[in-house]
Amino acid sequence: MYIFNKSFDTIVSLGGSCATAKQLKFKKLRKCSYPFDWLFHNNSEALCYLIKAFETDFSDWMKRDKLIPLKYEERGDSPLNQYHDLNTGFNTIHDFHKPVEDDEEYNAVITKYKRRISRLLDHISKSKHTLLILDARYPVCINCLADLKKVIESKYPNDVVQVLLFQFNASENAYYENEWLAIRKMTRNHSNLEYNGEPCEWDILKEITLTSCNSVEQS
Repeated sequence: MYIFNKSFDTIVSLGGSCATAKQLKFKKLRKCSYPFDWLFHNNSEALCYLIKAFETDFSDWMKRDKLIPLKYEERGDSPLNQYHDLNTGFNTIHDFHKPVEDDEEYNAVITKYKRRISRLLDHISKSKHTLLILDARYPVCINCLADLKKVIESKYPNDVVQVLLFQFNASENAYYENEWLAIRKMTRNHSNLEYNGEPCEWDILKEITLTSCNSVEQS
């Protein structure tokens, strides 16, 4: 097997929902916060954005004038102010206790994300093996993931990047793997168990270990 029974220096959630970060924490594979842990995306727009983001060090990340309120039917399970980032395609539902127009609130949120972005880039720059993980309820553009891998490895030539995708609402229950990509396909939808339990589909994470390289607890 290409990915499992392996150790990684850096394991990063690419979001999709909070489920990936939650499951990594349950499996003791999440030791610090990265920028995408609690962010949602409903299509491959956000994944394609990340190709540009790694090329530009996230220079257009979460600009205030590009954050638009989510419609009622788009909102996630959170009472906070929720926004869609027109630049990135990500939805933030857990960050803004006050409206984005509040200067103190926006500055606190963007400072937190800048810290997490800086940590992400620093950790990847030091890594020899990085694993990117995401969960999705939509058909993911595999070409976007392949291009993202290429961009990161081009910028950090000492790093080998692999990707693990948990695909919900798939046409079949199956597992697929090649030398850089593993896909766990499930016909079922997302459920609260993803956040509050440890469904068996996520047990494949138990075959992965995190080295001590970037394992210091940080928020």
